Amino acid sequence: MAAARRVALVLVALGAAALLPHVAGPFWTGLVTQMYVFGLLALSVDLLLGHTGLFSLCHASFFAVAAYTTAILQVRHDVPTALAAPAGILAGTLLALVFGLAVRTRGVYFILITLAFGYVVWGMAHRWSSFTGGDNGVTNVPFPAVGGLRVESHTEYYYLVLAVVLLCAIGYRVLVASPFGLALRGIKASETRMRSLGYASGLHLYAAFVVSGALASLAGVLYVYYNRFVNP
Repeated sequence: MAAARRVALVLVALGAAALLPHVAGPFWTGLVTQMYVFGLLALSVDLLLGHTGLFSLCHASFFAVAAYTTAILQVRHDVPTALAAPAGILAGTLLALVFGLAVRTRGVYFILITLAFGYVVWGMAHRWSSFTGGDNGVTNVPFPAVGGLRVESHTEYYYLVLAVVLLCAIGYRVLVASPFGLALRGIKASETRMRSLGYASGLHLYAAFVVSGALASLAGVLYVYYNRFVNP
């Protein structure tokens, strides 16, 4: 009975999400689109905080690097969406590979290190004006277009974001229910015990950090195509 109720609630929620642009105005459609994007960013943070206990304060860096990379490639170099968007995700993920080395620390040390990383990226975005545009940022980012498929309005983009976020949410559920996800929860509960059982806790935490950074990067790409500009 409980399972049937959950399925019914999910179907109702999906139906409401699908009908929203037709019953609400552009303001609400745009607002909910942003909620989906930042919900995906929150999901990336939850993978660390909720399943490993690591409190990262630098995830906005991956979000920003992905957004800037995509915007700069599209606006200044006329790179198509099919290449610019993956490049943005890759740039944010590569940064996560570097920042992820912070998992060698724990507690307040990890928090302060990730906070410092975040400020470094913010400072570069703000001060390196010849590359990032400074306070003015990068403007006139076009709507995404792949092959003959082109998004031409915020309503169409709403459905694209909805589909991407749903796929990510399903993938997230599969990941946290997998042996890898269960190992992360075990590490959160007792890292010492998991090590005694033969688990490489440091490697698991590093992998979780990188996957989390990739999700945050995807959110950054979705954001810049909605907002159509990016600045500090």
